[in-house]
Amino acid sequence: RGPRSMAVNPSGTYLYLTTEMGCTCIVYKKSGLTWKPIQEISTVPEDISCSNITAEASLSPDGSFLYVSNRGHDSIGVFSISKENGSLTPIQWISTQGKTPRSFCMDSGGNWLIAANQDSDALSVFSRDAASGKLNFLHQEYAATPVCVRMYDPVNKVKESLICVAYHKNPLVNYLSQRILSTLFSSLNLQPKIVSFLHLFLSIILPILCSFFKSLVINTLSCPIAKSYSLFLIKYS
Repeated sequence: RGPRSMAVNPSGTYLYLTTEMGCTCIVYKKSGLTWKPIQEISTVPEDISCSNITAEASLSPDGSFLYVSNRGHDSIGVFSISKENGSLTPIQWISTQGKTPRSFCMDSGGNWLIAANQDSDALSVFSRDAASGKLNFLHQEYAATPVCVRMYDPVNKVKESLICVAYHKNPLVNYLSQRILSTLFSSLNLQPKIVSFLHLFLSIILPILCSFFKSLVINTLSCPIAKSYSLFLIKYS
């Protein structure tokens, strides 16, 4: 049925495996050197009529919740995990506000989740309630056919990690955007709304500046000026 993605809880006693074609998640319990299946549960509501295949699976940092992306149903399924036996209980299915959420990621603090909608060119940003595990849609950022989204510190200088996903055909715009924002983050404590404004400002002004110096860019980087795709950054604490 196509094993697709798996996640192991922090104690290493339970493993959660999604089946791409079966649209289920199988729960395994460690028994000596083997894993024994103890539950299989649908990753989508039982009454849906659309075709669906699952994609990514990921646990919350504390191991209390499992998140699964559904392509077709175009949702993130949220499941609570029993502390007694590791079994799953569905608590939420939330739309990714796009098509084909192939990938998603969560920050190390479990405050934010970003879903990459491959067929609608968008990154959907959600806040996460740590107590309930539920997600709340916030906004979207444009990204050309995103297939993988991860979180990292682009210059290894920011103590509080930076969610950074760059989709840009022009490497100079990419480089300048990352350097400018990462420098600001290293010295200022900026709020998410300010970050969003800076992202919008840079995505507009940098391609204009690069177009102005078109001959310099072509000669230096040996590449034509291309339409800006997107740069998304958000600081989290």
